[in-house]
Amino acid sequence: MLIGISKLYYTLTMEDNYMEKPILELIQKFTFTRSEVTVTQNMSKPHFHDSYELFLMLDGKRYIFINDMKLLLQKGDLFIIPPFVPHKMVSHNTIYYDRYAVNFSTNDLQPLFSDKEIDSVLINLSAGLIHLNELQLNTICNYLQMIGDYHIRYTEIARKMEFMTLFILLDYINILAKHYLSLLNPDSNSVQDNSAVINAIDYIKYNYTNEITLDTISKYVNLSKSQFCYLFKQTTGITFIKYLNNFRISKAFLLISRTNQPLYKIAEETGFYSTEHMARTFQSLYTLSPTQWRKKYIKDSPQL
Repeated sequence: MLIGISKLYYTLTMEDNYMEKPILELIQKFTFTRSEVTVTQNMSKPHFHDSYELFLMLDGKRYIFINDMKLLLQKGDLFIIPPFVPHKMVSHNTIYYDRYAVNFSTNDLQPLFSDKEIDSVLINLSAGLIHLNELQLNTICNYLQMIGDYHIRYTEIARKMEFMTLFILLDYINILAKHYLSLLNPDSNSVQDNSAVINAIDYIKYNYTNEITLDTISKYVNLSKSQFCYLFKQTTGITFIKYLNNFRISKAFLLISRTNQPLYKIAEETGFYSTEHMARTFQSLYTLSPTQWRKKYIKDSPQL
């Protein structure tokens, strides 16, 4: 899923073998790191975690693989990775990079804010890249520096101030994600009119629980099916159907992992036409069946 992207640099690759089965990393607590790296750092396999991740490039270059795409992250690029979205990062041939990385979950914010308040600052935080201008970069860096200062003070009031500042930062990023939604054409490296794709993505976001067909979505964006399929693939790098299934399975993943709802109910709530369809889609990406995954997740996460 690629929503909330301002400026996107990517090349489709087959040789990098991104489609390995991802590894789960459980983030047990809020993490905040600033790293300046001068040696090669390559993830051997894609991974995913049960938290949000904010990855801000301050200098240098680094690659991230996500949804069959290889994206080049450079200075001023803020990449947002929601829970349970497989990805991996590898070094650019220049090796050097400087970055902030923040992992957080809604649980970190719940002592201070209501679920409705938390949802309001996360609504636009889908997987994607925002290319920040100098003012935006400085604003986010100032918030991150404040969070870092509170993070090393081991007091209760510092924890509260840390998460209050994080909430303000998320509100700011949420606004940026809402307004910076232009994508790059991978063939021309120039910004094109992606209003039809953006409208289609928004339609999925608010209607994924209902039946969505190519006929439905092409009529909604006022294009023929062939025109829409071509434009969507050219813009996002994946087919519309794969995007839709990825979006739905990410929603199902959260419900399977964090609730006791029966699978048929989860399939209904996430737009899959049957439990079997959801299970096949799930297992093709995560190796385990939904039932097997739920047992493993509960076993590995006794606090949930």
